[in-house]
Amino acid sequence: MNYPIAETIRRLRRDKDITQEELANALGVTYQSVSRWENAQAYPDIEQIPRLAAYFGVTTDLLFGVDKDTREGKLRAYYDKYWSKGITDKERLAITREIVREIPDAIDPMFDLIYQLSFSETEPIEKNLPEMRKYAHYILDHSDSRNDRFQVIKIMALAETDEFLEDWLSYIPNERHMSRADLLEERYKHRNEADKSNYQQQINLFNDLEHLFLERFGKRDAKHYKNAAAGMAGQTIVLQIIDTLRDTSTDIDGWIVRRAFTYLRLASAAFGSGHKEEGYAALEKGVDLYEKFWQLPDGTELEFHTPVLDLVKQTKTEKWGDNDLTMPPSIPHRCLTVPKGWEWFNGVREEERFQEQVRRIEKYMK
Repeated sequence: MNYPIAETIRRLRRDKDITQEELANALGVTYQSVSRWENAQAYPDIEQIPRLAAYFGVTTDLLFGVDKDTREGKLRAYYDKYWSKGITDKERLAITREIVREIPDAIDPMFDLIYQLSFSETEPIEKNLPEMRKYAHYILDHSDSRNDRFQVIKIMALAETDEFLEDWLSYIPNERHMSRADLLEERYKHRNEADKSNYQQQINLFNDLEHLFLERFGKRDAKHYKNAAAGMAGQTIVLQIIDTLRDTSTDIDGWIVRRAFTYLRLASAAFGSGHKEEGYAALEKGVDLYEKFWQLPDGTELEFHTPVLDLVKQTKTEKWGDNDLTMPPSIPHRCLTVPKGWEWFNGVREEERFQEQVRRIEKYMK
């Protein structure tokens, strides 16, 4: 092997007047590793490149004996070959590996390499995963590009084994354009796992509905919810949407908590717009639903009774969690007793009929 970095490491170490063992200790590797680097028998792992450069106080380009013009020339030559006519996938993979070795902090070729390894027909994905993980982590640790990060996470989420999948999902910021749920759905489709894909589609539909209810009809600073009357109309629409999806012959289903909370919102908006009787009717209905829910044994599975959500069930638990149907009494109690955010209740808080609903909730508080 003929790596320019070998001579550079040897020269920089000698200039610093340290032994191979001292350099190895500083980097957390064996002195045999340093010896192999300096004799061009092995190449430092990509994780070691920034450490070497930082330790010697040089740039990674200098470490590889590459100045700016040389770097740009190498990258141009790489892309000329990469896009040349007649090049095979195997040849393209080889030149990409070579440029990543020569310029180990070049993000774009590194991304090209991960992409090629994930779709290689000449090398099994299981064999390529360790190499893909190494370069993917480097990009996530060093790239400021949101697109680079998203694309790397997406590729790894599609290719990774179940054992390491969570490592990549943990990088997802769960923004609307880049959500964990959407990525899982794409993974299952990519892997032809029909059962998981269908289930995830329904989970995603449910999450989209929740987003619609909370964002489209639930924010006071939105155009449609700047006043109590608009808020009352918005919450009525939410209940109408839910009723078109569920079996209206029963209250005990997967929608029970969402409906209960929506009735609280409807009650608040009704009081705020001067519709007291409508407000009390909504408040009492909401508390009725909460009571029915809290009286269910823990572990009760609730279905949605609709074809579009026939694979999804919610589980009643006391512990608050992202994946369980939970609503401890402290939450609606706080809605009725803490003024901030629920100011439209202020005009009726001291009335006996209102306080009766508070007491009904308090019976379930531990």
